[in-house]
Amino acid sequence: MKTSEAQEIYTLLSDQADPHQREVLMRFFKTGKGGYGEGDQFLGLPVPIIRKEAKQHLSTSFDTLRELLQSPWHEVRLCGLLILVERFERSKKEEEREEIYRFYLAHTDRINNWDLVDLSCYKIVGNYLLDKKHDELKRLARVITFGSNASLSYRLTPLSERGILQQR
Repeated sequence: MKTSEAQEIYTLLSDQADPHQREVLMRFFKTGKGGYGEGDQFLGLPVPIIRKEAKQHLSTSFDTLRELLQSPWHEVRLCGLLILVERFERSKKEEEREEIYRFYLAHTDRINNWDLVDLSCYKIVGNYLLDKKHDELKRLARVITFGSNASLSYRLTPLSERGILQQR
């Protein structure tokens, strides 16, 4: 990792890795050949540990967050997403919330498993677009449906089914 902060976060997480939990997660997320999570790598950490580390790094720069999201390690990417979620939820500034929203969308190729989506998408994308015209959400639902990220598509689809995507 290029930045010392990204390396520090990786080290903090990897030092707590559990080899047995790693094997469990790799089976659960079907990381074997032909599985939906094929090739994803796990350290072996439960979400509460990742959340704790994320809350310790809320001032992390976008450059470091970009590095975390580029990691081959699932839990490192999740930590980056949880930092974004926490910052988004704490922010009172519309400009900062929009910056987080746009950063999130620019990195959806790295949000490549259903749990990463479930723990971040509605909290950032959904909450950002909730009080805005829904043209953007409709566009995202269409684009993602035909893209490679079926998890994001699945998370956005129920919004239209519940009538949340009605024209505002």
